[in-house]
Amino acid sequence: MKPALRTLVACAAWLLSGCAALDPHAVVTRRIAAPASPLPPTETQPSSQIRRVKVNFFVISVQDIDSDTNTYRIDMYLDLYWDEPALHGRSLADVEESTLWNPQIYLPNARSSETLFVFYSDSLEPNTNLRMSYRIVGTYDGNFDMHKFPFDSQELVVAIESKEYDNTTLVFEYLTSDTAQPDARLDSPVVRTVPLGVHVASAVQLSEWKLTGVQSTQSLKMLEYDKSIWPSFQFSLAVERNSEAYLWKVFALTALLMALGWSVLWIPPQETRFRLLVLFSLLLAIVVHDLATTALRPRVPYMTFADLYFLAAYALYGVLTLFLWVSYFVDTLQHRTALPSAQIGSLSRQAPSNLARLSARFQLAGRIGFPLLRGIVNLLLFWYGLS
Repeated sequence: MKPALRTLVACAAWLLSGCAALDPHAVVTRRIAAPASPLPPTETQPSSQIRRVKVNFFVISVQDIDSDTNTYRIDMYLDLYWDEPALHGRSLADVEESTLWNPQIYLPNARSSETLFVFYSDSLEPNTNLRMSYRIVGTYDGNFDMHKFPFDSQELVVAIESKEYDNTTLVFEYLTSDTAQPDARLDSPVVRTVPLGVHVASAVQLSEWKLTGVQSTQSLKMLEYDKSIWPSFQFSLAVERNSEAYLWKVFALTALLMALGWSVLWIPPQETRFRLLVLFSLLLAIVVHDLATTALRPRVPYMTFADLYFLAAYALYGVLTLFLWVSYFVDTLQHRTALPSAQIGSLSRQAPSNLARLSARFQLAGRIGFPLLRGIVNLLLFWYGLS
């Protein structure tokens, strides 16, 4: 029995020495790596169910629409509604607001923004029980197309996205009584025209613009670097520029100077020097008017309608200048061929009268053709600008 007892003691000693050699950090590591219980829906981590967040907005003011920097400033209320599981059977006063789910929104096209307040309240909208309200004042980057300035229309867009949840956990919807809303797809956003008076304060007054409509858009965006898809909601205010002031300050005077060029053609062709003096005086007046109205036109790297109109005026004066030089050449040729009748035959005596008739017809063609050309150019330009 003694050998067996000694063997049993030796085994026990070996087991004790092995336990003492265990690394305690390995035990801690395994405990940390052990799977944790899933967080309840009331935590900041969302549940597996997709949250359908309904969006409502109300624009208080629109200011500082800058065509040079493509920016605008909007003050608005923003309300988000959804069904919060933590409030099932309970009121908002029974839960800690810090445990409520938050969509973590941000404004991707905002150059700068300030949130004046944000708070939770009970929702009265169907299929929702929680409302999250914001008041946000922001300056936004636009994408203005100024080709038809000053007959242009622009869209003032405010985009809303989540910085935390993609389309597997969050969907934005426009707040409406329509319960069968279609879901947006990558290739087919949901666009709807919404009531102007419901979403924009009647006190919104734009001195240079006229508000013409409001649209909301639900869409999905795919990130190129990881192909993830994110929900997006945006609303856009359609504005149209008031062009009456530009018509009088810019185009009326330019059109008058273009029309005065016609008076040059009524000066006798023999007075070429006086013709050119009047022509270049009018051309100088257009150049001065162009430079004086530069501050009224947007600084963009392409031609606007206003730039094209001045360019057309320069082109018409170029055509008029060419006409005067040709007229001068025909008149000079007529005088050079008018030799004494004793030195020329009967056939040559007819040449001066032919050139005289040609010069007269040329002057008549210019007096008729120039206003027609000017009218066609104006018609084409304003058709392009107003279409």
